[in-house]
Amino acid sequence: MGTSNYCVLPFNSVSISASGELRQCCNAGYDGSNTYVSELDINGIINNNFIQDIRQSFIENTQHSKCSRCWKQEAMGSMSFREVANRNKYYGIGQSITNRKKVIEFEDIEYIDITLGNKCNLACRMCNWSSSSLLAQQLKELGKHTGPIDLELDDESKNKVIELFRRSVNLKSIYMLGGEPLINPLNDEILDLLIETGQSKNIFIHYNTNLQVNKIEDYLEKWSHFKGVELQASIDGCEEVYNYIRWPGNWKKVLRNLTTAVQKGNDDTLKVSISTTIQNINALNIPKLINMCQTLEEQAVPFFFIPVVGTMTLDVTPKRVLKEAIDLLEAMPKRMQIPIDDLLANYRDAYNLKIDKKKVQAFFDEQKMFDLKRNQNLFETIPYFIELADEFNIERW
Repeated sequence: MGTSNYCVLPFNSVSISASGELRQCCNAGYDGSNTYVSELDINGIINNNFIQDIRQSFIENTQHSKCSRCWKQEAMGSMSFREVANRNKYYGIGQSITNRKKVIEFEDIEYIDITLGNKCNLACRMCNWSSSSLLAQQLKELGKHTGPIDLELDDESKNKVIELFRRSVNLKSIYMLGGEPLINPLNDEILDLLIETGQSKNIFIHYNTNLQVNKIEDYLEKWSHFKGVELQASIDGCEEVYNYIRWPGNWKKVLRNLTTAVQKGNDDTLKVSISTTIQNINALNIPKLINMCQTLEEQAVPFFFIPVVGTMTLDVTPKRVLKEAIDLLEAMPKRMQIPIDDLLANYRDAYNLKIDKKKVQAFFDEQKMFDLKRNQNLFETIPYFIELADEFNIERW
């Protein structure tokens, strides 16, 4: 039997969404499983009809329709999440015998990714309600959201998740998402359990975090019990631009926490990187952010860049501003940990696109709504939007 379509994840991992829905992996997209932790016993979390059907497809070396995101990427010649997972040094195939069991044991689990809920202390402009309880609250107050404010597991499901971690004695890697995972009590429960059982010394944890937390030193102490921790800090600008985008975040606080983490970290146990969304609001601020944070405490800090979707894309920016940013980025020395060329490609593509009037109007409408709610002002914080508003006859506020 061939293995060209094989993926390690359905056989050695568990993926849990904020609503408690089980997935084949965190890259599954919106084509859900309709299979929830709350409806299963502990054994059903690792062996249920949905995941066993996925496994059977990989055992037969066929391409399951639920994994279409990876098949599409591979068809375009891009590396898929499946291929990345298979090569992962913590839970990938490696030199071990490929697991091809339709029914697995808890001892087979090497990787768990879990979205702890949407509990978050920020309401970022490019975010959505399912990733931020604070944003959900504001959108409800503005009449733009009618669903729940809080997404979290019920107590019974949380107990099952804790038991899942306890039984996964060969666990090697964890991916924690939110909301903001560092303010979620379930994160602390999981850490405390793994430290208590001694499993922590064999486990590497990856966090997506906004680092807007108090007492970062307390987490540094807990993380010292683990094999390694990687903090991917979401930082979308510096100074007043950061405060505007990541309301009610504070730039000085995140920079202080970032610097503390870098100071305490090293390549073996604590790795720190910055994840930055590419958007029109920070179009001219990204080069400044790179210059401020690419080296902290005499250590290089890697950057990752992610284009936003929606009304705030880079093409809704004055061409003059894009050209100025391109010139700044082109003048930067090339550094391996900062993909400047990929970043430049996004700016050049946006520069060559015609600005869409409807998109411009939608962008200003959205920012005005949040500005009035948060006592902020787009034109005072990022003055180059004055010329865009004037160009498209948008009334300023």
